[in-house]
Amino acid sequence: MNEPMTLRSFFDVSSEAPVYKAFQALRGALNRHADSLPQDEFSPWTIRLGKGGPKSDGTHYDGPEKSLYRHCMDVATFAIWLLYYEWRSGKVVIEGETDLVAAIQTIFAIAFAHDANKLV
Repeated sequence: MNEPMTLRSFFDVSSEAPVYKAFQALRGALNRHADSLPQDEFSPWTIRLGKGGPKSDGTHYDGPEKSLYRHCMDVATFAIWLLYYEWRSGKVVIEGETDLVAAIQTIFAIAFAHDANKLV
């Protein structure tokens, strides 16, 4: 992390990018879960709504429906984007790549847990 990291290299889809490294454990867990389901069953992450859809009073929320997975990924992406700018501006001190990946993993964990009640 000697060179300044650009936003593009931070979010790059390569094995060297911090966000890619941090997502590997979650990706593995989601894949194992999907693989464990019967062939004709979809993961609740993809069929449950994270945003939009019907309200309890029979009306609908404003805005498009999003799967729980998509909503949680949007939350994570926005939070990681904020981390990047806070880190580059010096407001957040991260000593090395290991700490950076750990911080991103924490964000993924919070983003995917914040609506965990929608899985049950």
